[in-house]
Amino acid sequence: MKKFTLFLSAMLFSLMSLATDFKITSVETVTKDGIYIADTGNNRIVIMNSACETLAVYTSADGKKFSSPEGLFVDDD
Repeated sequence: MKKFTLFLSAMLFSLMSLATDFKITSVETVTKDGIYIADTGNNRIVIMNSACETLAVYTSADGKKFSSPEGLFVDDD
């Protein structure tokens, strides 16, 4: 668990260094498919790969715009 926590800390540092326009408090979820970030201050969800490349950016869901998203849950679907 300690190695995983260090990995997440290093990943967050890398993300913040590469993309200074993020306004986040933490990396929310890491899965085999990507790193899910609730970019709370920018009202979006960003999905990145382990090389810190952006895979997707979402600003709304079900026709409703995000307002300070946080606390993500990711399932297999």
